[in-house]
Amino acid sequence: MIEAHFNNIQRVLLNEVARAEKAVDIAVAWFSTQSLFDLLCQKLDHNVSVRIATRNDYKNNHEGALDWQVFIDKGGRLFFDNRHLLHHKFCVIDHRIVLTGSYNWTYNAEFRNAENILLTDSENVVQQYSVQFEQITRNNILVQTNKRVQRVELSADEIIFYEREIQLDKPSSGELIDRNGGDTLDLAWVSYRKKDYSCAKIQLQLVIQRNPDLLSAYSLLSAIYLQEGFYQKGIEIGQKALGDRNLDADVYNTIGLAYDKLKNWNQALYYFNQSIGIESEESIYYWNKLEALLEIGLHTEADKTALIVKEVAAKTIRINKGLFNRDLLKARISIGFLCRQIGSIDDALKHGEKAFLIYKNMAQHEQDLHDLDDIQSLLKG
Repeated sequence: MIEAHFNNIQRVLLNEVARAEKAVDIAVAWFSTQSLFDLLCQKLDHNVSVRIATRNDYKNNHEGALDWQVFIDKGGRLFFDNRHLLHHKFCVIDHRIVLTGSYNWTYNAEFRNAENILLTDSENVVQQYSVQFEQITRNNILVQTNKRVQRVELSADEIIFYEREIQLDKPSSGELIDRNGGDTLDLAWVSYRKKDYSCAKIQLQLVIQRNPDLLSAYSLLSAIYLQEGFYQKGIEIGQKALGDRNLDADVYNTIGLAYDKLKNWNQALYYFNQSIGIESEESIYYWNKLEALLEIGLHTEADKTALIVKEVAAKTIRINKGLFNRDLLKARISIGFLCRQIGSIDDALKHGEKAFLIYKNMAQHEQDLHDLDDIQSLLKG
């Protein structure tokens, strides 16, 4: 496997490092990206070996740089190249994959430069990079107690150079919000859609550490607990995700599904109705309500709800004609379930096939394996 990446490289690095189970070895000239640093510290907390080789210069080790002592105290092994010769940019993960290219682990590389990385699992290439990393660690200094590089130690020319570099390497506040928090949350959603719940939870921990009040992070965490079968935990986190405004229809739906799994259908109905009250054009909420109504034997109300499922789904299909998006996908799935529920198997198969076509044409990062499970259920008849 060989992949080249030219955009959103920080996302690729976060995703691959999050998957590490045994060891992460990094050789990089400059390192300033806080989210990557935080994730490495998280890995140390989960007994993953992490070693970093980098330059010991003012840019990497001034007073406002990453807190290398925290990394060391957690058990990370830091090697400083005092000769300022190290210019590598590579990472070996679990002795199975290498990421290498032009990309320093800095904000500047992410936000302003044209960069690339190559990802490969070639055993021969991985072995060569592993050998090179061992050579780097032998030839450089293992840091036990970090001493910051002081400004007074620099020449006048170095002060001008490094101060300019440090200033350039700071993202704007907007970039910090959108990239450093938002991208990690987006990445957690991608992991969730791939059913990689452990990876998604690690990514969410990073997001929540930076912004403990970000309700959308708790919303996703609640959905993960639901999928893992921790229904009561999903309800508790879902309540936290609702916050004061109580306007997130998806969170109400998640809590409703958790109560449904606990066979508390009256509570499930309450939360499905809340979802519908906020977003009345989402057919899947009506479908979930319909199933709960059938469970407690309210067939007359279930019949009325079935008609609404059909009407809302048909409207969504009509509005989104020719498009490939999740609204259309959910509409096809819910109306397919309805057809199967009333015994119209051929129609259920037809909607399943159309749902699969929509799924295949969606952007890869938007494809959700949970939706694929529903589609395959329809295709089985």
